[in-house]
Amino acid sequence: MKKRHLAVAGATAVLLGLTGCAIDLPSNYKSQLSGGYASAFNRGTQALRADDFERAAAQYRAAAESGHPKALVAYGRLYSKGQGVERDPVRAAALFEDAYSKSSPLKGKAALELGLLLLHGGNGPSGQLPADEPRAKSLLLEALDRGERRAATSLARIYDRGIGVEPDPEKAITYYLEASPDDAYAARDLARLLKKHGGSEQDIAKAAERAIGQFELRAKAGDKKLWVQLADIYSRDEIVDADPDRVLDYLQHVADPTDTAMQRRLARIYSRVGARQKRNRMLRLAADDGDVWAQTQLARIHLQPRGADTNGAVGRYYAESAIGKGSEAAMVYLGLAMLRGTPVEKEPLLGESLLRRAHDAGSMRGTIALGAAILRGDVAERSPGEGKRLLETAAEEGSADAMSALGFAYLKGTRLPQDQTLAMTWIRKAAAAGSKRAKAFLIDRGKDSV
Repeated sequence: MKKRHLAVAGATAVLLGLTGCAIDLPSNYKSQLSGGYASAFNRGTQALRADDFERAAAQYRAAAESGHPKALVAYGRLYSKGQGVERDPVRAAALFEDAYSKSSPLKGKAALELGLLLLHGGNGPSGQLPADEPRAKSLLLEALDRGERRAATSLARIYDRGIGVEPDPEKAITYYLEASPDDAYAARDLARLLKKHGGSEQDIAKAAERAIGQFELRAKAGDKKLWVQLADIYSRDEIVDADPDRVLDYLQHVADPTDTAMQRRLARIYSRVGARQKRNRMLRLAADDGDVWAQTQLARIHLQPRGADTNGAVGRYYAESAIGKGSEAAMVYLGLAMLRGTPVEKEPLLGESLLRRAHDAGSMRGTIALGAAILRGDVAERSPGEGKRLLETAAEEGSADAMSALGFAYLKGTRLPQDQTLAMTWIRKAAAAGSKRAKAFLIDRGKDSV
């Protein structure tokens, strides 16, 4: 570990491109820079606030030549986020290591930034920065001890998600509590975790109210992305009751997003609250920009046999676009539509080929679709019992859909011997595993005990 730290610290001198004149500063740095370095730092901060990242990088680089921890941390953040420079975790770590190695009031901030970076590591033009969860945790604890409350949120997530440690909800809740007064995201996750682990309704409501209040204040102050965060909260029925009207009201504040990731997120939110046309519009924006997930979703929506948006030509177009990028789910959606002959022309051989292609690629969805199609008689078996074997394999891995398909295959007896007992056994297993079709069948039969 010591050798690696020395190498990273040594890389800082190369990174900054220092001249032959060494800068002799005291080992105990004050909180502020001085002279021309302070002017460069202030210009960098102004550029950053104006989203002029290239200018910010140039000014922070000039300030960082002072070796002052404040400038090193600011410049390192740009490399960590890829703002104004190509994202480079190794260079960012070198700058943070240099700042952390020095005695100054900024040591806590340097520990925080370095800890956050080492938590996940990453790749960049200077090579790979390996994740180092134990050291990341140690640095975050030190940062918290030095008053950096942002570290509490990261420590909470370490224990919440089990990053390099065993998940520990109690520790996660403790850290979320510490972070929640200043961090809306921590307050939101605190409410979620309290609800999941039996917290009191009062504590859950208090955390949720704090999160929503902070998000609303910042959204009204101009952070438009937080309107989306608020809409997400009210669309999930997780820490507060779902409220579709409030979701749509929040999203009125969001201009047409050009960012594909935001379009995908909005599509999911609109889907949860049943805003079908708005969902489709976001999906089209992302799909037409080449996003394979959005193309696959549009294929699913438009290839449904009796859906509100069924359109065979559109569905096939988006399915073929997604298949060209390797989407196994799109292979299944188009393959099944071709086997049915609706809403596209019936092409059994091509439909079967697509299902087998998805299965051969390791898609569970493809395996289940192919097995079920064989047992319905839509596809020729390559070997005796192929359909049954495919579905049993998927069922053994816990697939409720595979269990359900087996149950109904035994019930109908198309390519399996009709067997009421086996059929009901598989259907009950499927219902217990979450199959909506199996649950509805049992309720209709008056046999909803699973």
